[in-house]
Amino acid sequence: MDLDNKFADLDKKNDERHKAILEAISVNKKQTEKKISDLEASTNDRFSKLKVVMFFSEHYKLFLLIILASLVIVGAIQNDKVLDFFRTFK
Repeated sequence: MDLDNKFADLDKKNDERHKAILEAISVNKKQTEKKISDLEASTNDRFSKLKVVMFFSEHYKLFLLIILASLVIVGAIQNDKVLDFFRTFK
């Protein structure tokens, strides 16, 4: 009888320990998955920026053309404003 009670107590303690270990594993798994997803998002962001740089380094003529077109557009806008400014003095 006494041994049966001791074994029953040991079984209860083992069940409690088993539940605690499973809960700790579950929490650790969730934390690990969150860290991995954050790291993947950070890495994807870095690679997306790097892809833009790599694209323009491979297609530098397109990059220069975009810069030239933007300068022409800005110059045309500024020139129009300058002409309007001088027209007010006539």
